[in-house]
Amino acid sequence: MGAVDAESAEDLAPSANPLRPKGQRLAALTALLGLAAVVALTVWGLLSNRDVVMRVWPQSVALYRGIGALPEPEGLLLTDVSYRRDTEAGLPVLTIRGMIANNSSTQIAVPPTEAILSDGNGRVVDRWNFSPGFVLLAAGQKAEFTTRRIDPPASARHFQINFTHPHK
Repeated sequence: MGAVDAESAEDLAPSANPLRPKGQRLAALTALLGLAAVVALTVWGLLSNRDVVMRVWPQSVALYRGIGALPEPEGLLLTDVSYRRDTEAGLPVLTIRGMIANNSSTQIAVPPTEAILSDGNGRVVDRWNFSPGFVLLAAGQKAEFTTRRIDPPASARHFQINFTHPHK
């Protein structure tokens, strides 16, 4: 009774229905295409509305920065900022140079600018306001600025340049 003959084993095999595998493949392909469309629309939505996403969920800034998708701020930008230390008449001189760029589509008034020097622990050791030397920047225009500090504190290790009030 425990033996099965070859004829009855064939009867136990599932019937080969040619429509079922094709239907399953079509269903799998449809599901895969649907999933790809959802992912693509989600990515498109997150990228095209990144300002809203970052405002509502500030932690997303790190994600956008990580994939190189941070929006370019519109308005005045400080770029190519560098410094040089020299000696003039026996005194140390710190010269800070850079560019101010207007990447908006309108002319913008350039506010006074502030230089801040800090020590190795981040404590402010000196600060001063300066005029960049121009009052307005046309849309898309860039202009160079320079500021100098004679005899800056010896403890100064870092500098920062900021606009002194909001600009837009």
